[in-house]
Amino acid sequence: MRNRQIGVIGAFFILIFCFFSISKTSPGSLRTQSGKGGTQAPQPPKTKEIITFTSKKFATTKPGPVPGGPHPIWHLINDAEREFEAVKARQSKNLRAAVAEYRRRYGLPPPPHFDKWWAFAKSKNVQLVDEFDTVHELLTPFWGLKPSTIRARAREALGTTDNQLMGLQVRNGNVSHIFGGFEWVGPAMVSMMQSFVKHLPDMDLAFNANDEPRVVVPHDDMVRLVHTAQTKNMPAANAAKSLRNGFTKKPAGLSYNGRFDEVKLTRFSLFAHQPVWTHSRMSCPTDSPSRNLEEDEQFDDIEKYAVGDLGFVSNWTAMSDVCLSPSLGSTYGFFERPNAYGVVHDLFPIFSQSKISSYADIIYPSPWYWADKVPYTEDSDPAWDKKLNRLYWRGSTTGGFSRNGGWRRQHRQRFVQKINAPDQAKILNPPSTGTLGRRSPDDTTTTKPAQQQKQPKPAPQDQHQSQDQDQEKQQPQEPPQQQQQPQQQQWTTREVPRGEYKQLFDIFFSHVGQCDPSDCDAQRAFFPVQEYAKRDDALQYKHVLDMDGNAFSGRFYAFLRSRSLVFKPSSIRVAALQGLRLAAAGLVRKGFVEPLSLVALYTGHPRLRPGRPVLPA
Repeated sequence: MRNRQIGVIGAFFILIFCFFSISKTSPGSLRTQSGKGGTQAPQPPKTKEIITFTSKKFATTKPGPVPGGPHPIWHLINDAEREFEAVKARQSKNLRAAVAEYRRRYGLPPPPHFDKWWAFAKSKNVQLVDEFDTVHELLTPFWGLKPSTIRARAREALGTTDNQLMGLQVRNGNVSHIFGGFEWVGPAMVSMMQSFVKHLPDMDLAFNANDEPRVVVPHDDMVRLVHTAQTKNMPAANAAKSLRNGFTKKPAGLSYNGRFDEVKLTRFSLFAHQPVWTHSRMSCPTDSPSRNLEEDEQFDDIEKYAVGDLGFVSNWTAMSDVCLSPSLGSTYGFFERPNAYGVVHDLFPIFSQSKISSYADIIYPSPWYWADKVPYTEDSDPAWDKKLNRLYWRGSTTGGFSRNGGWRRQHRQRFVQKINAPDQAKILNPPSTGTLGRRSPDDTTTTKPAQQQKQPKPAPQDQHQSQDQDQEKQQPQEPPQQQQQPQQQQWTTREVPRGEYKQLFDIFFSHVGQCDPSDCDAQRAFFPVQEYAKRDDALQYKHVLDMDGNAFSGRFYAFLRSRSLVFKPSSIRVAALQGLRLAAAGLVRKGFVEPLSLVALYTGHPRLRPGRPVLPA
């Protein structure tokens, strides 16, 4: 747990510093470079693939071809691991190089006290010291506002208790006052900030008390904010001749210490249990698929970011982009009817633990994970060969609120129904048997990937390095190179009766809630609801599923620490585990389309002959 806490605090450390570097510059100095040809707008970080879309009817692109040779999953894992290793290899080796790289990537000087963050990161053996793309993307729009406007909006948001926010005050290098939110969150936040709060200026922070995101800005407003940021304010900050390594000591516009000033006005609109798709897509470009004015011409444009007809994901960012997937409006619980919803359409500095891609909340590492709210108990976790060879999930009907039969359009219900349906399913298989895997076709046993077996606990100075290695080892290993080369056969799809594979899955609801009484009754009649599951029941299975609920999953970190293999379909953006997501890109599925082929790959179901999938060693 300590290793993950280091990652959480490091990410929060730099996020807060970057955010408040905006407010240390006066409005006048921000705009001094406006209109001067010698100052260039900062260029966004270069990515491996530019996400594009088409808005013409029937113009959808096709998925990438299935590579010959080993199973497509191995190709995706290999590509992700090579990219991840390349990212680690190019990290800065000293502070001077890190400052230069920050300026090169983001067109800005690093935030004040970057040297202190660097010292912290190096003391904890943090390996990705140059990767601030997510922070930069989140904060760029705020560079389009005056610092005084940002502080005023935080004050306005915290001035009304109905806004469902938690306020946190920092005064004289200490957390001096917390108001609102769940009882456990305040102490967790104080603990998270303890090692760096002494470096912070006086500030008022607004944290989202709900699971659901809060800020969605219309597309034309967001374009103007980003344009102002990238052509005026950020170049001006980068061109400043003299910089000081500190924040404004007593910024104007803060509430008095110990309370948040009451404000009569609120721009937040509260309407839980109502459809929110129209609100959620308003930040998308007007010519994106989700903004199409004709409902019968709205189509997902994500196929090119997948491999093969079964849709193995090659670009998770694109696959979770709301603007590319209008189908999410009728298949994802949050858009159907969120359980809680209080939204603002101006850019407010609201910190949330997760968000949907189209929202402008500032995501930060969750205190839920820091406080270890779902602990992992190693003594309750059997060895891999003692676990049941199935994919397991238990949970409740969260994800949205169901009214008038809306549960049929929510992601958890759709997945549980589909996986237990008596229909046909597609699986992936090669044209011949026994040439692509490491095992004989008659060997129906499976083992945990060797790298995911429990290892002795490392010494404190080696813990971070061990954590990174453990994360990489979560993935099954590719077949040996010499076995990949002899034959480059094409994998094909075939349909099979899903019922023949029902023993691969143990996926049921254990509770029905977040629904009107009639909808709750309908779900209990439709789904075979199982008895309540204990916290560690999932650890008895080799394969565990972790689905989105109302927002991010609270069980994810505990699953990652276990001896089980985690399956993670998600449309939620979070602040942590970006490096892990990169390494696991080949395992993530979008839209719950058809998981059978992927599950069969890892469980080694004997009915998959001919064309049995490659199994991990």
